[in-house]
Amino acid sequence: MSFLAKTDLMLGTLKRSLGEKMIYQHLDGGEVAITAVWNREHEIVDANTETIVSTVHPHIGVQLKDLIQPPKENDTVLFLGNTFRVIDVEEDGQGAAQIILFKL
Repeated sequence: MSFLAKTDLMLGTLKRSLGEKMIYQHLDGGEVAITAVWNREHEIVDANTETIVSTVHPHIGVQLKDLIQPPKENDTVLFLGNTFRVIDVEEDGQGAAQIILFKL
């Protein structure tokens, strides 16, 4: 079995184990129900100064084959009654991507 085939099996197992149902809407038209791994945003606050040290946008881990077309900036994701805009896509070269989101 090739490396890419093993990676695909691993990503499928991860998606089935930790995935959440959501709707991915392509800006150019078309939408698809997908299962993706959701990672919520977080902030780390310095206890002494109460300033934000780090912040991360929410993001989802997807298998690219689940989408109608490649993900792009300004596509949207509907999840738990919220709408998120895609602000960045980081493909891993193995058939998956981290899609960075901004809550609208």
